[in-house]
Amino acid sequence: MTSTVNPTYAPGVVHDTKKHDDAPEFAILAQRIDALTTVLAASAQGHFQRNLVAADIGNPAPLGFFAFAITLGLYMCVEARIVEQAALFYVLPLAIFLGGLAMYVTAILELVRRNALGYSAFGAYGTFFIAVGVHGMCEASGLFFLPAPKGQQALTALFGIVSLVFAAVSVAICLLLPIAFVMLAVLFFTLSAGFVNPTATKAAGWWGLVTAAVAMYAGAAFLFEEIWGKEILPIFYTKPYKVHAAHLFPRISTSDPRSVTAGVPYPGRPEIHRGDNQVAGQTAPSLVDLNRVKSPHNGADHV
Repeated sequence: MTSTVNPTYAPGVVHDTKKHDDAPEFAILAQRIDALTTVLAASAQGHFQRNLVAADIGNPAPLGFFAFAITLGLYMCVEARIVEQAALFYVLPLAIFLGGLAMYVTAILELVRRNALGYSAFGAYGTFFIAVGVHGMCEASGLFFLPAPKGQQALTALFGIVSLVFAAVSVAICLLLPIAFVMLAVLFFTLSAGFVNPTATKAAGWWGLVTAAVAMYAGAAFLFEEIWGKEILPIFYTKPYKVHAAHLFPRISTSDPRSVTAGVPYPGRPEIHRGDNQVAGQTAPSLVDLNRVKSPHNGADHV
C-alpha cells in the first residue's frame, strides 16, 4: 500500500490512493481542520471577536430592585428596632427566596441581555442575601454557635468596596444608579462597624431604610419606563449613554425623542412581530403612541 499527497486535496493531508471513494470525506475534513486552525490562530493573536446577539426581552431590573428593596427594608426594620426581633424568622426565608433566588433570576436575564453591570450587581447581592439567610437558619437551628464578628465585619466591608466599584462603573449610565450604589456602600460600611458598636447597628438600620426606598424608586422608575415607553420617574441618563444605548442593550434606541428604552429595532437584532417579522415600525412603540405597520401579505394593519 502506497501513500501520496494528492494536490487536489488540502496541503499536508496524506491519504490512501486506493480509496478514491473516500476523497470527498478527506477534503471536507481538511477544510474543517483549516477553518479550526484559522480560528485558533486568530484567538491566539488576541483578535478573536465574539458574535454575541443579546436577547430581546423585557427589562428584568425592576424585579431585582423590588426584591432587594423589600428584603433589605424588612431586615433594616429589625436592625432599627422598629419591629420585634422575632421578625428575623420572616427575614431569613425572605432573604433566601426573594432577595436571593429572585435576584439570581434577574442576574441571569441581565446576562442574556448582555448587561454586564446588571448581572454582576444582582448576582453579587443575591449571593449576599442567600448567605445571610442560610447563616441565620443554621444559627437558629443550633447547627453552630461559634461567633465570628471580625469575619462578618470583613464580609460587609468587602461588599461595601464592591458597591463603590459598581457606583464608579454606573456613572457612565445615569445618575440614579451611582446614588443607589454609594448609599449601599455606606450601609455596608456602617453594618461592618455595627458588629463591634451596637449604636452603629441601629444607625445602619435607619440608613438601610432610606437605601431600600431608593431601590424601590429605581425599580418603579425602570418599570414605568419599560411599560409606558418614557421616563415617568427621572433616571437622569447621561448623554454618552443615550448616544450608544442602541448598541449596548436591546429594547433601547435613540431614535425616539421620548425615550431611550422604547424598543425600536436596530440593525443586527432579530425582531419578532405579529403577522410579519420582517416589517418593523419606524418609531418606537409605546403606550403613548402605538405605531401601526402594513403587512405585505394582506395589507391589513397590525400592531
